[in-house]
Amino acid sequence: GGEGAGEASEAPLKAVWQGQGDYGECAAKIAELFDKRAVCYNPPCTFDGRYQPRLGNRHFVAFSTFSWVVGALALPPNGTTLEDIETAARYVCKMEWAVLQERMRDLDEDTLRSL
Repeated sequence: GGEGAGEASEAPLKAVWQGQGDYGECAAKIAELFDKRAVCYNPPCTFDGRYQPRLGNRHFVAFSTFSWVVGALALPPNGTTLEDIETAARYVCKMEWAVLQERMRDLDEDTLRSL
C-alpha cells in the first residue's frame, strides 16, 4: 500500500548483525557508527558531529537501552562502570551460543541475540 496520513513509512536502512564472538571486531564496528572524529559545527558534540548540551558536571550520558544492557549482563544497577560493562561484554562475546543460553536462561532468544 501507499503511504497515507498517519501511516509509518518503512525505515530506509535495515541492518543485520552477525555475531562472531570477537569483542574487538564488534567494538570497532560500533566505533564506526559513532564517529567521534566528525566535524562539530555547534559544540559541544558527542558523535557524528551531533550537538549534545552539557549536563552539569556529568561526564557520561547513557542511551535509553543502557539500563537494559546492564541488567542483561547481570551487573548491579548502581555503580556499574564502563569498564565493568566492557569486561562483561568480552566475557559474553566469547561464550558458545549453547552456554550463553544455559547461563542466561531467564532471557528469551531474541533478547540474547540483541546483547
